Amino acid sequence: MARRLGNRRDGADRQFNPKETLTFPKGSYVPTINESMARSLDRCVETLSSIEDTDTRISTQPGRVEFADEYQDYRVIWILNVIDSIYMATNSDPHVSIRAIAATPSGQYYTSKMACVFTGHLPVGDYLANVVLMFHNNVMVDQINTLDGIRKEVLYSVRKAEHAENKEAEGEARRQEQLQFELRERERRAEQAAEAPAAAGEAAGA
Repeated sequence: MARRLGNRRDGADRQFNPKETLTFPKGSYVPTINESMARSLDRCVETLSSIEDTDTRISTQPGRVEFADEYQDYRVIWILNVIDSIYMATNSDPHVSIRAIAATPSGQYYTSKMACVFTGHLPVGDYLANVVLMFHNNVMVDQINTLDGIRKEVLYSVRKAEHAENKEAEGEARRQEQLQFELRERERRAEQAAEAPAAAGEAAGA
């Protein structure tokens, strides 16, 4: 089930610093990374650096890579969580972490559950680099079969919330129309009340 995130600030400027994807949160546990894994993570950073000028859909944040995608007129952002993937790898878990987020037109974001994608026998950094290249070549969802499911999940939540927002907007529009009608009625009755004494005086004078 997709989870509501609240409003997310998307800056107009793309952030791109491949090395920050390997940044662990301040105060968090930093696992021991062996030489082989370190080399594979360097390859992921190098892969990101190689597409910096050719694919502006790809950006970075501390600990993760973000892919800006579109599907059925919705903007979907794929989050490749590098740090969570490193944690899993150091615990002998051969998966990487990917999730999808999307928003209603009002800017209310929802996130899917995490998809754990099997890395096979590749070192974690090599597989992360492969995911970057899959997205760059527009085949990521086709190649990783669990991603279509989490995309459907998050868009279901977005459409449901969008429908609720539209119903609320329609209800508010009706309330405003009713208020305007009542205001016009009060003004009309006030005008009639003001005109009544004048009309009565004219009739008495006649």
